[in-house]
Amino acid sequence: MSLEAGGKNSTGWQNPENILCRGCGSQTSSSNFIISKLSPSSHYAFHDTLFNREMVLVQVVSHNIIFQFPVITTTQSTCQGYGEWQVDNSWFPGYRWKLCICPDCGEFEGWILESINPGSPESPDEVFCLVLTSVIGESFIDSLVKFPVDF
Repeated sequence: MSLEAGGKNSTGWQNPENILCRGCGSQTSSSNFIISKLSPSSHYAFHDTLFNREMVLVQVVSHNIIFQFPVITTTQSTCQGYGEWQVDNSWFPGYRWKLCICPDCGEFEGWILESINPGSPESPDEVFCLVLTSVIGESFIDSLVKFPVDF
């Protein structure tokens, strides 16, 4: 599945950045699909410049007391749901969730959230909660690769 979003987004950035799986480098999403969906269960939240966008909402959520995850939310992703839908312990009221994995390498990338009441004008029917330690921006990857110079 290819994710393409062109033109100017709501932040005014001209060039959307591809968000890639940190495990294999396949495209997971695009910065044009990032939304600010605040979870009342997040431990804390802040805005940062990520993936060629300013003011990206980053939240830290936890599973049990041990595991904490810095996450962003998007409306589209290529990650695939894994397991059964869960309603308990949702960080986002009104949504059920399941794990989300990279379709190419099987790495954990976050969670898919599906609205319990689809069609609500206040909330998207589907949200992807991507863990920042599981994804990387294409421009950052490009900065790591140094091509040899021919003399």
